[in-house]
Amino acid sequence: MGHRDRDARPPSASLLIGNVLRVRPAATPEEACRIAPMLAELSPADLRERMTQARRRLGLDDQGRRLAPKP
Repeated sequence: MGHRDRDARPPSASLLIGNVLRVRPAATPEEACRIAPMLAELSPADLRERMTQARRRLGLDDQGRRLAPKP
């Protein structure tokens, strides 16, 4: 029963955004919505902010480039 319950729920926006950025680190919010249409349910401002936060978590700058490690 466990995994069927999990499969019935849609993936979280955070998971989708993280997956999009792993595939296309420089993706715009519009590209993210084309890759993962469920993200279109978020407001453009919310999606933009969540993508910025996800890039920081992944160690990327706003253009999708790797940030230099902190000394």
